[in-house]
Amino acid sequence: RAPPTCAACHGASTDKRSLVRAGFEKTCAACHGNQMAQRELVLLRLPEFPEPGIDRESVLDACGPTPDEIEKLIERNEERLAAEEAEREEEEEEEEEEEEYESVSDEEKSIVGAYLLGRSGAERAGAGTASS
Repeated sequence: RAPPTCAACHGASTDKRSLVRAGFEKTCAACHGNQMAQRELVLLRLPEFPEPGIDRESVLDACGPTPDEIEKLIERNEERLAAEEAEREEEEEEEEEEEEYESVSDEEKSIVGAYLLGRSGAERAGAGTASS
């Protein structure tokens, strides 16, 4: 039952401009004290779901591998990646060993080119006759 007037629950402040609420014990406890004690205080209530009627094995079959299977897949993938990396490194080493110098041009050097490359006199003479 509601109080008959505002003043039943509130008192005037000292400056008479606002109402000050009196505490629960002074205004409400006489009627509602036993109701509050009987109720539980709920700050947050999460929904309650009934037990699921889903078969775990059916879900695993439909949705994918188990955590143990995932771990095995990861291990196999890491081994495969390591093997590929080792193979790639071997190929790079073989390519480095096989590299040889190839001339960009089949033409013989001119006398000036032979001189700049530090060729001997005979090589310079031969270079001049071949390019002319």
